[in-house]
Amino acid sequence: MIKQFTFNHFEVNCYLIVDEVTKQCAIVDPACEASFEDAQLSQYIEQEHLQVTLILPSRACANAASTTTCR
Repeated sequence: MIKQFTFNHFEVNCYLIVDEVTKQCAIVDPACEASFEDAQLSQYIEQEHLQVTLILPSRACANAASTTTCR
């Protein structure tokens, strides 16, 4: 399954790629800048009982250095 979120003023698409059997997931482009964005992603991960095993930034960009680490 793939779940899409859109974060920050650049409207960066963030994706969770989820293995529905193992509940492991990868986060692609975790571009959370504000605490409410971090909370939105974290709450979804907790609600679905997911285990983040990989975080993948797809490119280096201006906002990458300032993003919050999504848990």
